[in-house]
Amino acid sequence: MTIWVTYLSPAGTTRQAAETIVQEAQREGQSVELRNLAGREAGGGRIRENLSPGEVLFVGSPVYAGQPIPHVMEFLSTLPNDPGSFAVPFVTYGGVNSGRALYDMAKIMDSKGLRILGGIKVLAVHSLLWRSDDPVGKGHPDADDTERIREFVRLILEKLETGKAEGLPLEALDDKGEETEKPVGQSKLEGFKSKVLPLELDRESCTECGVCQDACPVENIVLSPYPEFGDRCILCFNCVRFCEANAVDSKAIARFESLVRERKAFFKEPEETRFFV
Repeated sequence: MTIWVTYLSPAGTTRQAAETIVQEAQREGQSVELRNLAGREAGGGRIRENLSPGEVLFVGSPVYAGQPIPHVMEFLSTLPNDPGSFAVPFVTYGGVNSGRALYDMAKIMDSKGLRILGGIKVLAVHSLLWRSDDPVGKGHPDADDTERIREFVRLILEKLETGKAEGLPLEALDDKGEETEKPVGQSKLEGFKSKVLPLELDRESCTECGVCQDACPVENIVLSPYPEFGDRCILCFNCVRFCEANAVDSKAIARFESLVRERKAFFKEPEETRFFV
């Protein structure tokens, strides 16, 4: 049996969670394949071609505006119908609002005939607060979060080994329910994009180095010869974050910290790593 672990991780914390899953599964004697869905490294095709009955697919996404990012949802929608395999969604969230991300991912997995074994949401430093000295979720995932991920993996493997791998009801992954659907809906990624885009490029500062293009996980930037931004932006702001010339920016970034803290006060979600099995 092969355990497939795939993820998209613009800020690196979802990758950290994925690598912990891989390490624990290997420690338990499992054969594991790790695949990154980002840009030129995209490994989704190999999974679609090789996922076999009885195998397990872990899929990881950061939570943006209470949702999995579109690139991950698109990958899930392209999976073949396979009633003989299992699936496990996992997400990282910045301590503000995990939304119904696990449920949203599991719903597509279930529609493909995959049996859901469980799900986990992992506390992480908020990806929009890289300029803050005290970001929400600072220091996470930490050692305790990592141990929770490991415990989760062991429980998933135990379900498989003991023959108790019946699918988990989708509702078990929906710890928010309808109580947050309205505010989450008001802040969906597309709506947020209309407030912070387009990105601004200072051509006098730009060195045409291509760092922004390389840092974009969804290949939304081309150089011609200056960066040109497409319409698939997921608002990770890696192009802003990693531009050493400070040539890419958005006027909205200055308001990010106050906006994030306002949303945190609104949602009142406990800062914790929590799993469902």
